[in-house]
Amino acid sequence: MENVGNLQPFRKGVKILDATLRDGGIVNSFYFKDDFVKALYQANVAAGVDIMEFGYKVSKKMFDTTKFGKWKFCDEEDIRAIVGENKTDMLISVMSDVGRVELKEEVIPKKESVIDMYRVATYVHQVPTAIEMIEYCAKMGYKTSCNVMAISKVQESSLKQALEIIAQSPADIMVIVDSYGALYPEQIRPICDTYLEVAAKYGKQVGIHAHNNQQLAFANTIEACAKGVNYLDGTVCGMGRGAGNAYTEAVRAAIADEKAEMLVVAAAAEAEIAELEEYEERQMFLEELGLRESGVARLIKAAYKLLCLETFFTTGADESRAWTYVRGMKAPQTAGIIHTDFERGFIRAEVIKYDDYVTLGSEKACRDAGKIGIEGKEYVVQDGDIMHFLFNV
Repeated sequence: MENVGNLQPFRKGVKILDATLRDGGIVNSFYFKDDFVKALYQANVAAGVDIMEFGYKVSKKMFDTTKFGKWKFCDEEDIRAIVGENKTDMLISVMSDVGRVELKEEVIPKKESVIDMYRVATYVHQVPTAIEMIEYCAKMGYKTSCNVMAISKVQESSLKQALEIIAQSPADIMVIVDSYGALYPEQIRPICDTYLEVAAKYGKQVGIHAHNNQQLAFANTIEACAKGVNYLDGTVCGMGRGAGNAYTEAVRAAIADEKAEMLVVAAAAEAEIAELEEYEERQMFLEELGLRESGVARLIKAAYKLLCLETFFTTGADESRAWTYVRGMKAPQTAGIIHTDFERGFIRAEVIKYDDYVTLGSEKACRDAGKIGIEGKEYVVQDGDIMHFLFNV
């Protein structure tokens, strides 16, 4: 059965990186005028772009400075001429290819630089050298990513081996790079799974940089986002080598809610789960899909979070019930949700914390262990509290 991801604006952590100067610079040899660069910087800040890549950081010993514009080299003073101290929430990044920068001479400590991130571009066979660069940049205080290029030409086993090595380095982000724009969305999905599996194991993030040779850069980027990839590259108007890249403005519009969260729901799977009557059957089905909980459960949690809703419980000999309240409500107000008399005649509340109840197994055991708190009218109810209200009307 094929799972289809449906995007909903409910996932925090999605970041947009604009690579116009770096990838677009390949088109014009990095000869961007300062007025354009400053306008792009201001536009990215205004649009809520999270990271702006200013170009490459390569050694002037290796490249003829008369044949390239300043953004091929990204000198500190040139970036500062545009951003000053960059007193914004947007991060500044540069890219370095393996073996094309003199680390000890050209990568200064972060405390002396306005640059926030170094992205190291590498082919699979260069990964050990890339790790050395990442380790040095991290040691200097920078956030780092490892962009593995030309993955459409790499054997799956080699890619997995490379990712395991990268994930054990200081790299914060592992970026999927479809250098030839050769991949289709259905191919992006398993690649994302491979990256995300390794990333989860080592606490890393995953990004994507898609090329538009088949007019699929945007589709592949959004497909990756639906799978759980958080760092999304784009360029303004798709400017870049050859067919270009995903449009920054299109990617931004796709997650238009400010700092949007996204929730992926597999509709076909949810329909099958709904038909299963027994809890054990539903859990077994979820395990077969590699899921901890259903999309409906995650949707409910996301909706509660968005609406600032939480849950308290009451329990007795005959039944236990869950009650929904607005975060920040005090004990008398939550008592009134059960019955207005509870709020009007509120005296106090006996409170058991959820974790204590689960650990000890019963109200009596919690009482014997001294785990029941006595709270008054100013107590702010916490998510998961088991409440017993005393009142007099």
